[in-house]
Amino acid sequence: MKTLYHHHQNRHFALVADGNTVLWATYVDDVGWTGLLARDRRLVGLVRTYIRHDIYVQKIYARFGPELMETFGAGLELLTNVNQDLVMTDASIDSVAIDAAVSHSLAAKILRNEDAS
Repeated sequence: MKTLYHHHQNRHFALVADGNTVLWATYVDDVGWTGLLARDRRLVGLVRTYIRHDIYVQKIYARFGPELMETFGAGLELLTNVNQDLVMTDASIDSVAIDAAVSHSLAAKILRNEDAS
C-alpha cells in the first residue's frame, strides 16, 4: 500500500469495537502515542466514517494512482488545496504562479500599510 501524504508524517490508529467503543491515537516523534478511548456514539460514528472514507481513498488510489498523480502532481499536492480546484495543466500552473504573486504583492502592501486595492 502506498502512502498518499508521507511528507505530512501523520500516523494514526483508529479502531471501532463492537460498534460501541472507539480508540483514536496518533504518533508524534519525540512524544510517542497519545489517544482517546471512548464509548460516545458520536465519536464512534465519526471514527467509523473516517475509517470507511480512508478505505475508499486507498482503493481509489490503488486503482487510479498514476492518473491521480498526473492530475494533482507528486504526492497529490494540488488536491490538498481546499480553496481552489487545481490540476496539473499549464493554465492551472500559471494560475498558481499568478495567485502566489498577487498574494505576495498584496501581503507586502498590507505590511507597508499601503492601500491594498
